[in-house]
Amino acid sequence: QVALRQHRGNPTSQLLPLLVLMPRTFLLASVATKAAFSMACLWVSSGALSYSPQGWQISESLGSSALALLQLGAQTRTTVQPALGIPPSLLQVGTSPGEPIFTGRPTAYVLAVSGSCPPGYSPISLREHCHWASLHLFPNETTSNADYVYEWPDRAPGCNRHMNNGRTHFNSHSAGPEDNPLDRRLCERDGEGPEFPTATLQQVVLPAPWSPEYKPLAKCPGNEESITGKAETDDKHLLEGVNIFCKAGLGNLTEFYVDPRFVANYKKFVGDDGWIDQAFVTYIGLKSDSRGLSQQMDLLVQSVHHFSSRPVVVTNFKDHVPAEWTAERFPNMVLLHAPPMPVNKSFNFNKIRAMLFTKVRTGLVIDADQWVNRGVDYLFARAAEEGGEAYPFPIMPVHWMSRDGEADDMKYLPKQYLFGYPNRTDGAPKQAMRWGHAHPSYTPSSFAFLAKWTIMAVAPDQAEGGSPGWLRDLDQVGLLEDEDLLNVALWAEPSARKQWCKFDVPALDEFGIYVKTLEPYPRMFPDSKYYPNGIPLMFLTAHNAKDPKRSYVWLKDLWNENHSHFDAPIYYKSAYYKDNAALHAADPALRCIA
Repeated sequence: QVALRQHRGNPTSQLLPLLVLMPRTFLLASVATKAAFSMACLWVSSGALSYSPQGWQISESLGSSALALLQLGAQTRTTVQPALGIPPSLLQVGTSPGEPIFTGRPTAYVLAVSGSCPPGYSPISLREHCHWASLHLFPNETTSNADYVYEWPDRAPGCNRHMNNGRTHFNSHSAGPEDNPLDRRLCERDGEGPEFPTATLQQVVLPAPWSPEYKPLAKCPGNEESITGKAETDDKHLLEGVNIFCKAGLGNLTEFYVDPRFVANYKKFVGDDGWIDQAFVTYIGLKSDSRGLSQQMDLLVQSVHHFSSRPVVVTNFKDHVPAEWTAERFPNMVLLHAPPMPVNKSFNFNKIRAMLFTKVRTGLVIDADQWVNRGVDYLFARAAEEGGEAYPFPIMPVHWMSRDGEADDMKYLPKQYLFGYPNRTDGAPKQAMRWGHAHPSYTPSSFAFLAKWTIMAVAPDQAEGGSPGWLRDLDQVGLLEDEDLLNVALWAEPSARKQWCKFDVPALDEFGIYVKTLEPYPRMFPDSKYYPNGIPLMFLTAHNAKDPKRSYVWLKDLWNENHSHFDAPIYYKSAYYKDNAALHAADPALRCIA
């Protein structure tokens, strides 16, 4: 999908011819149409592959000096070529005949090297870097006559930057009969980088309240002492949100409890007025089989600790948490617990509850499948400036697609990606801006808005004034998630038109633009209606980070790197910008803010 979006963003895209040169030496295929698929190449020794319904298979042993570059797609072809002069003593690629190579994975290079790293350095771990090919090519993580095996996806800078783009620049290796050091690009300093999460899930017992010492941060009136303090205006907004839930008979959904093990962390960040001033806010629901999700969240929390000075408030809505989540390991994390949503309502509405009832004054909502990058704290001051009493709404970043049938970007995407009301449209708000991604910033002034619309979605019969038919229709056909609700609710407010430029970069590989290993298109994700020149990408957080191993690779690459333009993380129209002022000086008509 990313390849398709990036290809579609090229205004000169045309059908590229199939080029065949020296069939027994190599075959280069390049297929690109408006309908689908990116370039595809495959470098192996001559005649090594065959195709079957089970996928590509090795029909004979690969040569001892070969650089394997693997990709599939609906129109993949193969390329056959020796290994570009890489010394055989430094490179071995070998597997057994008949072993499947891939059944649906992206392009990758494979390299096996003999040698050792300098003192204080270790070889780049096979499992830690671009893991997928190891699961198919090297299930035992070994090859014959090689000390180390490396593999990495095409255009993945977590590996390509170490390998100097992995194609032709290996001759700098120094090989000898007694001393065979590895190039530093194949090594990394010991003890640096994130931890790869183990995620040992354990059940937690959640009586509410646990004891008289542990009170919820907010609850229904009659106990106003839980929602009063020095910040009278913010407490007023909180009370408005609480009352809306309580009048609908959902007062229990307002009660959030600090995990007893994280009370000390909480007290470190909460002010005398009972509010945390600025924080990342996220939510999760872990069960005994939620290891992958907990690994995603663990890496997110690690990234916050490394790249930010702000705390991260994590609310758990189910009955398990990783044993590794301790206040000592995560001193800037505050773990909360709260009751789940009513049955048959989307779990993701818990995101809005976490915004409402965790008592964070300026919040930045991030999902489990995100992580943050250096410079992300810039967003907090901007969120406070753009929100507040003068703008009582959350602000979402623009989506990578418009979801608007009047915009040309949707012509190339499946019809189900278009937003539309299924039945009744009387009173339904018309799409007023590009679709927003549900990673909003917010301040307490937005609480009445958030609570009103959430109750209309989850308890339409109890909502004050009822819930409109068009909103009920969206719910009944399964088209009402947190993101849908926030978008249509903002369209319904004539004064709610702010959008962030895209600080939640939509694919990990697009961070290659940030580290300058991936050539960007001049226009990123354009549409004809709202952003004809594309949308600015702010390399402050990554989204769609659902593969913990790939996230780990990227975080390890970014952890200690001082990339040349990290102080100008906004990419737009072939240039990099430092902040909102510089960006809008270059394009005053740009609709999004940075």
